[in-house]
This record gives sequence, C-alpha cells and structure tokens, in this order.
Amino acid sequence: MTDLFENPTVPLDQIPKATEICWTRVEIRLRSLILVRNLISSLLLIPLVLGFVFIYLIERELMSEYDYWMWSALAWMARIVLSLLIVFLLTSWFVFPFFEVPRRRYAVREEDINYHRGLFRTRTSSTPFKRMQHATTVRGVFDRMFDLATLNIFTAAGQAFSIQGLSPDTAEKLRHHVLEQISRHQQVESPTDQAMPSDELEE
Repeated sequence: MTDLFENPTVPLDQIPKATEICWTRVEIRLRSLILVRNLISSLLLIPLVLGFVFIYLIERELMSEYDYWMWSALAWMARIVLSLLIVFLLTSWFVFPFFEVPRRRYAVREEDINYHRGLFRTRTSSTPFKRMQHATTVRGVFDRMFDLATLNIFTAAGQAFSIQGLSPDTAEKLRHHVLEQISRHQQVESPTDQAMPSDELEE
C-alpha cells in the first residue's frame, strides 16, 4: 500500500531565523559617476525647454477671440505637464543619487552573494554559487574616470544582478572568488568517474 502524501503546516516559530548579514557598502565615488553621467543625459531637457517656446507660438497663432479660453487652458495644461516632467527628471538625476548610492551594499557569504539597493523601493538579491555560471568585470569610460568597476553575475536564466561602484581590485577578487566557487560546485555535482573494466584497462 502506497503512503499517502502529507504536507503539514510548519509553525512560524519553528522556521530557522535568517542570519544577520554583514554588508559592505560600495564606493561613494559611484555617486559622482552617476551625477556626471546624468549631467550628460540632461541635454535631453533642451527639447523640453524648447517646448515652452513652441507652446507660446502655437498659442499666439491659433488662439482667437472666440476660443480664447479653450486654447489658454490647453496651453497652461501643457506648461504644467512639461514643468512636472522637468522637475521629475532633475530630481531623479541630481537629487536621488545623493541618498540612493549610500544605501547600495553587498555581502559575500560561504554559499551565496547578496546585493541590496534602492531608495523608496528597495530590492535585495541573493544568488547561490551553485546557480551561477559565469562572472565578468566591466570598466567603461566613466568607470575609468572614477577608478571603479562593475561585477556582473550570470546564471542559466541570464544576468542575475550587477554590483556597481566597486574598486577594480575588489571587483577582480570577487570575480576570481565566484569562478572558484562555480568550479567547486560543478565538481561536487558532477558524477564520479567509474573505474573501467579490467579488459578495457589492458587494452
């Protein structure tokens, strides 16, 4: 007689408590890198600023005495939308990095790597070494300017996460450590080689 499947509920007080993670913050120079990169991206605001001039010209050309209030209301709505968009972009580009970058941190444990980031919406990623397949370090133009590097962690599903704001030495050490752990887990999970039969050994 086959055993019946059982799936009892586990009380919450019997679940093992998560160990306290000792986090390491990324280099604060990452904040300057992001600000410089966003400063270049802020050139996109030029078309938005020109939008105010375009709205003014359209308002002068198309507005007549009969529909003055309609065109005036539409023009003011367009100005409000553009203003809010510009304020949002400037805030996200030049204010958020001051508070978000210091909150970025990572932790390397015996069996996994953890990465925490975010300001209003935080995200903590944890990837075991046995699921990793590859790790790379990347240094772009801005990374070289501020002597930084990025560590990319890959699994079978693709890129798990990237840790930005690492010093080049730290990123390279982490990459070597990840590759060593990947190799160790692959050796443990691979089947042991079986001894060949005696007649095949003699051949």
